[in-house]
Amino acid sequence: MSLISVPRRMRRIRVTAATWLRVMGYFCATLVICKAVPTALAGPPYVTDDPDPVDPQHFELNIAVQYSHDADGSSGAAPRTELNYGPVENLQIGIAVPVSYDDPEDGRTHVGLGDLELSAKYRFIQETATRPMVAFFPSASLNTGDVHKSLGAGKKAYFLPLWLQKSWDDDKWTTFGGGG
Repeated sequence: MSLISVPRRMRRIRVTAATWLRVMGYFCATLVICKAVPTALAGPPYVTDDPDPVDPQHFELNIAVQYSHDADGSSGAAPRTELNYGPVENLQIGIAVPVSYDDPEDGRTHVGLGDLELSAKYRFIQETATRPMVAFFPSASLNTGDVHKSLGAGKKAYFLPLWLQKSWDDDKWTTFGGGG
């Protein structure tokens, strides 16, 4: 038992400062790596996506951290694990499982399963010299998280986006995006 009571807001300042120092350390390490490595490859998770599905009979595992902070507290997913599989050419199926958390400024912290996401990506137009690659990527977010603990939305959500991608100059430049 502590003889000195530190208000929760002040405890957050110390955590925020430590987080800031870690982020700055990662930033500096990234600058060093970028200077040392002439090229780098990046991948999901994106706020956007690309139309290129996983190769047939292959898996893809993406692990991410999502974080949000405002005056009411912090929330997110740590980790958000996504597993994709390519059963056949031009098709990808996937499931995303977030371990969600909610840490309100005034209240109890909750951690648990968030809303599961199921998806299928179907590429129906292949890229050519003059035509972009196009895929349909429907997904559903199932209300598996406990809405009363702010670990889920409390309702199902469906997304029906189209994604496009075009490369130039022998694949040295690529742009992709879409929505729906």
